[in-house]
Amino acid sequence: MNEEILIRESVRSDLEGVSEVCCRCGYGGDDIADSGSFRDRRLFSMLFSRYYLLHELRTCFVAVPSDDPQRVIGYVLGCPDTARYDRLFRRTMIPRIAARAFLVTLWRYPRTFAELLRWQRGNPWLEANPAGDLFPAHLHIDILPEFQRRGIGRGLLETLEARFRGLGAGGIHLVTSNYHRKALPFYAKQGYRVIREQRHTMWSGIDDYASIVYVKELDD
Repeated sequence: MNEEILIRESVRSDLEGVSEVCCRCGYGGDDIADSGSFRDRRLFSMLFSRYYLLHELRTCFVAVPSDDPQRVIGYVLGCPDTARYDRLFRRTMIPRIAARAFLVTLWRYPRTFAELLRWQRGNPWLEANPAGDLFPAHLHIDILPEFQRRGIGRGLLETLEARFRGLGAGGIHLVTSNYHRKALPFYAKQGYRVIREQRHTMWSGIDDYASIVYVKELDD
């Protein structure tokens, strides 16, 4: 693949493209279908990506081929104030997630419903921001496997970090896992460092899963 890749600000019409990338990369860097039990792709995107396209467009960026600028092949989604995100997510997304879970997932994807309950119980962080007040901003980044190792991730991160600096955020954090093995060296190379790690139960059948919190100072 030699096509040129562009990074642009997200628009609301990117919602489905971002959701699909989220589902294709959400299981330790692989497709969520590989989990064997989480089959409701819309519910998964409601948990991890759709909020940002609905409420945080100014800090969302997508990577697209220059000859097909509507096709999302990667993204970085962020929020400059995680405490505000937590309040807004609870108010705007939790009711939608609950409606989807009980009206659709429970009946159509019963194993996914059980996995959702497992995920909820297994959350290792009691606080909204596991990185603390020095790192109020947070991000999620994903790139389709066939487009990785082309500098797209670095470009997405640098674009979002510049936006956060412009908004006055002094620090940023992200949460990943020990199963996202290809991403860990990438974050370290981009200046992120680990401050917390906690083993817990994320997916059924995986006993050694650990969530990892990375942080980076953004002050010049």
